[in-house]
Amino acid sequence: MNNKIKEIDNEIFFLSEIKNIINWDSDFVSTNKNNKDKIEIINYINKQRNEKIKRIIEDSNIILNAEEKIFFNELQIDYIVNNNSPELEAKLNETIFNLKNKYTIARNNKDFSLLLNEFSIFIDCYIAFFNKKELIGQTTYEKAFNCFYQKVSYKTFKDIVYSLKESLPEYSSSIKTYCETKPTEKNELILIELQRLFNVEMDVISFHKDDNNSLDFLSKSDIRITLNYNVNNYMFIKSFLHEYGHALYLLNISDDIHLKCLQLPFSKEFDEGNAKFMEKLLENQKFKKYFEIKFGIGLNPIYDNSSRITSNSIDYLKLCVARVIIEEDLLNNRITVFQVKDKWKKEIKRLFGDKLIIVDDSLILDDPHWFFGQLFYYQSYILSYIYTQNLYKLSLNKLDYTKIDKQEFYEDLKSFLRNFQMYGKTKNIEDIFSEKYGIKIDYSITFK
Repeated sequence: MNNKIKEIDNEIFFLSEIKNIINWDSDFVSTNKNNKDKIEIINYINKQRNEKIKRIIEDSNIILNAEEKIFFNELQIDYIVNNNSPELEAKLNETIFNLKNKYTIARNNKDFSLLLNEFSIFIDCYIAFFNKKELIGQTTYEKAFNCFYQKVSYKTFKDIVYSLKESLPEYSSSIKTYCETKPTEKNELILIELQRLFNVEMDVISFHKDDNNSLDFLSKSDIRITLNYNVNNYMFIKSFLHEYGHALYLLNISDDIHLKCLQLPFSKEFDEGNAKFMEKLLENQKFKKYFEIKFGIGLNPIYDNSSRITSNSIDYLKLCVARVIIEEDLLNNRITVFQVKDKWKKEIKRLFGDKLIIVDDSLILDDPHWFFGQLFYYQSYILSYIYTQNLYKLSLNKLDYTKIDKQEFYEDLKSFLRNFQMYGKTKNIEDIFSEKYGIKIDYSITFK
């Protein structure tokens, strides 16, 4: 192990963790909207991180083993993308904090126009970040895609999106209002039972008041998730399964991996695919029946396509495809931020027809990722659907779903997922499917 690499790995990992804590606090905890101090801290962290990466990238005498080469290759991309002027980086961070605050106001008022100026500045900064000749790709969007998704080619993803645009079924769930009396009732007891079945304990914070549940990970002994308790029992269980899916991935990564920055999920899209795979437990009738009998509740899903989170799988993909198309047009300067609303209406109309009618801006404002400075998230949601399908199909042959009401099933489930998760970033997922199970990942999307 190269001592210099080990030192840089530790420093970069801990700086990233500090940054994540500040962002998590800002997004889910703090009520203080004065962002000046946080912006200065984030800018300082980014500066220190970039200097450390530069030091290792520019060292021509460094000798690396196989694990270190994986780490070094990721640093090279990071170095090219983040090798900007301090002024541009500071402006981007300040814009993101301002955009988050404007988003809250815009969402409460269902008025997209309230955040257009900040969103426009953010997109301009984002384009400047990725419009570099050193990056691979013919357009700004393609260059950025290749930085975020090094495990899947741009062409493969482009083909997937085109296939979805042409093949997504026309039927969809109609908008429904579902209001359950005392929706929080029994959710705390359900949480205790879920943690018993999975044999896991973690901090669950219930102060979160909207639909955007989260996970924050500092170490394997310090994991906490936020869950919205003010939802019906079905959505509460689904949210727990999803966030626990993320936590389980992190817990399953082997401690034998020497570099901390590689003790992370293989990719964002595969991480999301694992979390959505966990959600599929709710499709099992025996799993649902177990909770229904134990707690005297009903767990029939009520789909509502006025939100991505509450949509069925087809509407979920439609909403993601619409955002992916708009992102590409924005980053390639085909449209401006001030044309996004019209483009959004056009894409939603094309994908949903007359089955979805939103008279205000609530649907475009429903998802916070754009307005939290997180582009290229919806691509991971589309790719995660593919990974979920592949994992579930394989699990039907490897797990005994008739025992889903027994604790032993969940131990087997964790072992099954550990086969993919234990390698962190050190082994390609396609190689694991091939070497362990003799199959290839199917990148087509099917609907039942």
